[in-house]
Amino acid sequence: MVRRFLSVFLITLLLCVSWNIPASADTHDKVRYLALGDSYAAGITPELTEDLSYADYIALDFMKRGKLSSFSKEYAISGFNSADILEQLRSDENLRKDLAEASLLTLSAGGNDFLSLLQYDLETGELWYDSSRIATVFLTLKPRLNEIYKEIYEINPDIDIYALGYGFPLPQLTDDQKRQLNETFNFLNRMVREAAIQNGATFLDIDTEMGRNATQFFPNPLDIHPNKNGYRVMANQFITVYHPVPVYKDVPVSHWAKVHIDPLTQRGFMSGYTDGSFKPQSSLTKAEAAEAVYRALYLDESDTNIPDPGFSDVPLTHPNYKAIATLTHKGVFIKADKFNPESSLTRARMAKVFTLSFDIQPGTPVKFKDLTGGNAWAEEYVSALSGNGYVKGYPDGTYKPNSPMTKAQTAKILDLLINDRGY
Repeated sequence: MVRRFLSVFLITLLLCVSWNIPASADTHDKVRYLALGDSYAAGITPELTEDLSYADYIALDFMKRGKLSSFSKEYAISGFNSADILEQLRSDENLRKDLAEASLLTLSAGGNDFLSLLQYDLETGELWYDSSRIATVFLTLKPRLNEIYKEIYEINPDIDIYALGYGFPLPQLTDDQKRQLNETFNFLNRMVREAAIQNGATFLDIDTEMGRNATQFFPNPLDIHPNKNGYRVMANQFITVYHPVPVYKDVPVSHWAKVHIDPLTQRGFMSGYTDGSFKPQSSLTKAEAAEAVYRALYLDESDTNIPDPGFSDVPLTHPNYKAIATLTHKGVFIKADKFNPESSLTRARMAKVFTLSFDIQPGTPVKFKDLTGGNAWAEEYVSALSGNGYVKGYPDGTYKPNSPMTKAQTAKILDLLINDRGY
């Protein structure tokens, strides 16, 4: 049986946090998830400590959806290359037992075969490697990956396998140095992809998702490991491939906001209703806005010891209590006697919520003639969003700050914010 279920951090979340599972969640059976592979699967950080990996974030996503039966990354070992993983599969009886009972496997294999051959001197900026050794590695890599798949399927013929490609871990290199490695790195991912496809697994293209200049995900020039946001990108690639896009009867292909609604509902940041609708033109309530931001910022994975904000109309049993309490604690909402969770969120208050929650910095100033008098308080927030291209006014030069936000409008802005954040 898969013995190690979750890290202490994730167990704490499971016990302390209640999630609202989207009504349109997919109907996969609960998964018995096993992560196998190298340091990326283990969660080694740029500081060379072990923390949450992409596998932990995948497991946490399943848990939020009520779809996780068990999880282990016990067999993900830092430094393992494809030969080590193959030997592990053949000789570790505990792994073989756990693999036989698993329904889902993610695999990171092949990266260390290549990356271990690179040498980089930070002081001189010199990069070198033995091209003959790299050629030897690539001659043996694909056959060995095929052997890994063969071994896995002999143990468990029905397991669902997702093979992760590799993001480019050296974004600090010069353009000339990157050009030296581009073909070789492309070949590594091609070997991983071809082996996955030929053996009936699903390949996840992490390299394309991150790009070759991802210093925001690989901040340490002396190390090849991503930070937590990099691991989130890897997990999100799995999430968007694995989980189907919810289909809503009132969001046809022709709907202008479908391109924004789909990714948000697929990742569980917004949700529809039990009747199969999304109600894109309905007004967004303050409680719904709080929940969407709470999920999109992954605040449901952070400190659960949040003080009660004391709203008389938001008891502890309110379905959006955690979101409202957390955002109030962070200063997004103001403490008062009542929160009015079912009231509509206006365009002005939406601007404040998004600007404060995502820490939007001032952009190119945009002036609206109706942000005066009693609406002047919202000018700095509207200006931050409009100056960065997230919202627009109307042809007559107004912003209409007191008009209610619709779910479709909110989906567009939230999707743009998440895309710019990159994870």
